[in-house]
Amino acid sequence: MDLDRFTEKAMAAVTAAQEAALRMGHQQIDGEHLHLALATQQDGLIPRLLGYMGIDTASYAYDVKAELDKLPKV
Repeated sequence: MDLDRFTEKAMAAVTAAQEAALRMGHQQIDGEHLHLALATQQDGLIPRLLGYMGIDTASYAYDVKAELDKLPKV
C-alpha cells in the first residue's frame, strides 16, 4: 500500500486507525479500526454524512468502539 498516493485525510485516517489498534492492544488493524478513525475524523466526510442523516456521531463512534472492544487483545 503506497500511502504517498493517499490524500492527507486518508493518511490521517490510516494513522488514527493504527493508533487505535495499538491503544486497544490489537495485533492487527481491521476495518473497524479504520471505521472508527473515519467516524471521528474532524471535518471528515463520514461525520458530515451521519449528521445529514440525523445520527449522533458520538454515539455512533461509541458503538463502533464497543465492537472493537470485543476483539481479542494482546
